[in-house]
Amino acid sequence: MTAADELAGKPCGERIKFFRERAGMSRPVLGGLVGRSAEWVKAVETSRLQTPRLPMLIRIAQVLGVNDLADLTGEQRMLLSYTKSAHEALPKISEALTSYPIDLRDTEPVPAADLAARVRQAWDLWHGVRNQRTAIAVVLPGLLHDARVSARLLDGVERRRALRALAEIYHLAQLFLSFQPVPELIHLTGDRAMQADRLRLASMPSATRRSFHLIETARAYSLRNEHVATVHLLKNAYDESPDTIRFNLFARSIVLELSEAGGATIRDDVLDLKEKLGLSAA
Repeated sequence: MTAADELAGKPCGERIKFFRERAGMSRPVLGGLVGRSAEWVKAVETSRLQTPRLPMLIRIAQVLGVNDLADLTGEQRMLLSYTKSAHEALPKISEALTSYPIDLRDTEPVPAADLAARVRQAWDLWHGVRNQRTAIAVVLPGLLHDARVSARLLDGVERRRALRALAEIYHLAQLFLSFQPVPELIHLTGDRAMQADRLRLASMPSATRRSFHLIETARAYSLRNEHVATVHLLKNAYDESPDTIRFNLFARSIVLELSEAGGATIRDDVLDLKEKLGLSAA
């Protein structure tokens, strides 16, 4: 029996489970590679959540080595909605991502403000020109090098700003790499972007500031209806500073909202947060 025969008539969730198991991958591993939790993967596979949107389907297909999105969705109209062709600048970007400055004895860091300005220009390129990959490939290697050096050599507020720029540069690199046959580099850029952001957060001297930063990040995820990430960040915010989140109006309102309409995947965590924030009687 072929894979097509075995999957005939099955929904998207069961198809994802089939290819995940064929790849020898656990739910936590797949979830980590696409930026979601194991619980989210289970909810998709068991159809408790709707079929993921196209960008997420593409990420899942890349991770699982599925070349045809129709194999994941069962819908022939989605036959090869993306391309696996490589951009001519891919080798240069790959080298920039996998090389790292070691000897910095005679190196001067680029000021964080200059880095931020160059990152803004890079985003303007990405959003403002037709051949954005070609344009961004010209500036990306230099940006990566300078931001890595500055993140290592600067201190205090300047270092945090350099780490913020570095995280954005990795996000730009991930966009350049998307739809190209290098899933390992896509995962690498995602991991390094999150690592840079974690280092920036850890260097904040105040638990209140760290908690508030996590709450604001949760707000951004909630606007995209990514409830698992929202709750995860709010739990981390509580761990950093219970008082900060208890008196935050957004946190209180979104916890109440998700306790009523968030779904089974996050129910236990939301109810725990609701109790901790003193909202059980609300």
